[in-house]
Amino acid sequence: MQIRGGYRNYPDVYYPIGNTIDETHQNGTKYMSRRASTAIQAQIYLPAHWSFGPAFDFVWERIDKSIDNTTIMWALGAVAQYDTRDTLYYPRKGLFFKASVMHYEPKLGSSFRMTYMKVDLRHFISLPKDIIFAWQFDTEWALSDNVASIPFMYLPTIGGQDLVRGVRRNMFRDNASIALQAEFRFPIWKFIRFHAFAGIGDVYNTDHWNWATPKIGYGLGLRIGINDAHINIRLDVARSNIYKNWNTWESYAFYLTATEAF
Repeated sequence: MQIRGGYRNYPDVYYPIGNTIDETHQNGTKYMSRRASTAIQAQIYLPAHWSFGPAFDFVWERIDKSIDNTTIMWALGAVAQYDTRDTLYYPRKGLFFKASVMHYEPKLGSSFRMTYMKVDLRHFISLPKDIIFAWQFDTEWALSDNVASIPFMYLPTIGGQDLVRGVRRNMFRDNASIALQAEFRFPIWKFIRFHAFAGIGDVYNTDHWNWATPKIGYGLGLRIGINDAHINIRLDVARSNIYKNWNTWESYAFYLTATEAF
């Protein structure tokens, strides 16, 4: 069984919904968000590396200042997983697949009705000289009878420290997201490794499809191992095709965290 929960009170930035690149997407509106959440997945392990089980999700979120919105979300769903990775935190080989469907229902106490689907596929390939090639395909869909009624904070997004690095997280949102990324992982010395990565993706509206320029992120990273479980300190420097000027700091993204992007 997997249980996750937390509470956060933090400043964020609201950007217009959609995949268009313009001045409004480079500025945004600042706001404060308070969010409490709990997610439970009770997976039953099956033969041949499969697992399956029910899932529960609860989210309470209040947005203050320039945007006034409070929502409560309750969901029931299911999760299926296939996992042949050799290690959890820094795989050198194997396949990982996870698909989930969650239904948020007013009869359960949710502020609105929505079905949220997510698919995550990852492949890790061990190459000669301890080089690793890894790629990931990720897609998320928030479906409703009235897509426009879904609050922006529940819409899929790309960017941030894990998916299409170099693109600012939450800068592009809509009710569907599709992303593909890959990276080469090279050994340098003992517990230090070097990464080169790139990703491409975008968000879409299933009611009004608008094909825009895909968002592309790319960069380099350094990994420093800190224990035998292969948990790393991760430092990434990335850039995207959103900003045209190379000589400004805002055209670059810096990430310092633990564990891998995928």
